[in-house]
Amino acid sequence: MVLFSGRNGSGKTSILESISLLISGRGLRDALLGDITTHGASLGWQIEVICSKSDHQESQEHLKCTYLSSKNKKNMLQNGGAVKNSSAILDSLSVVWLTPQMQTMFVEAGGRRRFVDRMVYNIEREHADDVNNYNKCLSERLRLLKYNPNEDVWISGVENSLATLALYICIRRIALVDSVNDGIKNDPICPYLSLDGDVERFAANFFFVLKRVLEYSNDEMLRLMSKTAIGIVIENNKEVRSCYQETCRRIQQRFSLARRKDGMTGRTSFGPHKSDVVIKSSWDGKNAKECSTGEQKSFLVAITLSYIRKLATIVGAKKIIVLLLDDLLAYLDAQRQGDLLATVSALPIQTWISGINLDVCKGMFSSNVVHYDLDTYLDEVRSL
Repeated sequence: MVLFSGRNGSGKTSILESISLLISGRGLRDALLGDITTHGASLGWQIEVICSKSDHQESQEHLKCTYLSSKNKKNMLQNGGAVKNSSAILDSLSVVWLTPQMQTMFVEAGGRRRFVDRMVYNIEREHADDVNNYNKCLSERLRLLKYNPNEDVWISGVENSLATLALYICIRRIALVDSVNDGIKNDPICPYLSLDGDVERFAANFFFVLKRVLEYSNDEMLRLMSKTAIGIVIENNKEVRSCYQETCRRIQQRFSLARRKDGMTGRTSFGPHKSDVVIKSSWDGKNAKECSTGEQKSFLVAITLSYIRKLATIVGAKKIIVLLLDDLLAYLDAQRQGDLLATVSALPIQTWISGINLDVCKGMFSSNVVHYDLDTYLDEVRSL
């Protein structure tokens, strides 16, 4: 457990954010990459870390992330070699974060989708590639509808790709939500997650058939979610193959029927990018966006703890898992603080925690804790 304490503006969040930027996406503040550059520094920024699951040098991963303002993109090096696809880092490193600012996702569907998708691609990194490719296909289809609306064969080919990608994106989300729900049933403040969208209704039927044929639990389904693994089942089981083909056909048909509308509006009206993740209180059915801020934070903690346990069980033996808790403890009561810290300390993960006062962490754990007081470092630097 790594602790960073210090007054406001001492750089605690910046340290945690730098770790979050090692994987795909914008990081824990969801900031544009260009906005992270230090004021007055025109070149960009660089993050370099060495991480390992043990003290053995041969198990170390040397990661370097460089952002060049002139190119407006991240470049990754792994053990000295260039990484063409940043999602490849997910094969060796998973980074999960929890911040008070994430509470805004309760009023914004896109934030909830990204929250679930990040959880999925820490388990199945192919999901990050599929979401990226899906968004590229969406742009290509809209461009065709605008400039080449009569190219039916071309548009149908793109819609076929969209249908396949949409199905895989949705069944992974379903598997993740079902598994996380299993893990929070015994939580005293128990949220319940569900997916709401037209494409999910198509995908749910295929997911049900796949799960029934395999006789898998929710956790086992979450382990299955690569295209290769599902493809083997599709190839070898007639019922699953038939259901898969019919589901893809129905999804593609919905894209096809929406061509005129989407071409006129310049927006795609159907697909997993329009879906919502609904979070409710399981004891009174109240939507999380209608709950108090305290309840919302408790929901986030419960969901994250359930997920981090699943993640450690599924990929903990193969990957380095880092949990970032940025200034979160100050917003939780003593019971929630204790539950959170006890859970993460028992898992094979590294936890980085920031806050103004972290005495509760030092009081609970006397070993395996490294504490950095940033105020001391800042005072030393200013005295030079």
